[in-house]
Amino acid sequence: MSHFDVVVVGGGPAGCAAAIHCAQRGLRVVLLEKTSFPRHRPGETLHPGVEPLLRQLGIPPQNCHRHTGHWVHWDGPPRFQAFSASGDEQWRGFQIPRALLDQQLLEQARNLGVQIVHLRHPSRVLLEQGRVQGVQAQAAQWTGQFVVDATGHHAWLQRQLKIPLRRFSPRLVARYGYCEDSNLPDEKLGLFAHSDGWH
Repeated sequence: MSHFDVVVVGGGPAGCAAAIHCAQRGLRVVLLEKTSFPRHRPGETLHPGVEPLLRQLGIPPQNCHRHTGHWVHWDGPPRFQAFSASGDEQWRGFQIPRALLDQQLLEQARNLGVQIVHLRHPSRVLLEQGRVQGVQAQAAQWTGQFVVDATGHHAWLQRQLKIPLRRFSPRLVARYGYCEDSNLPDEKLGLFAHSDGWH
């Protein structure tokens, strides 16, 4: 059994950010992730307001396309939505491939001393007197003062504790792909509605 200050379940952006934030404050952290990296996920279109957060986490954006806004063709004629009302060219968003974002966050967590464990088998929650104490996978156990569930829609902890799931929308299906263009103009970035959905 290994004891930590914080056990984080889930190694996506939320889990890595939580692990980094805790490690920056001197806490001993283990991050448990069942999927090997790089993982295939949709890319990230990020608002420029996230830049201070990325810098705080120690991963200033690099090697990604920056853009001043995006087009919206939804409930009316196409219109360009700039991120800055004043036209400030420094206020630019990001197009970051998800694999790159995951890699940068995971490397930063590792550099700060976070122990990263890739689970090969299903895990279960450890309870003591009705309080979540840690995680077990086969014979291995990781306990901590705090356990953070960062598994997103998988709701690992909620399922373990048999708390009823509440769905607020039907299951959504997204198809995605990547295109590469070193001179991608802003007018190709946007949300465009059509009769079959949107892209």
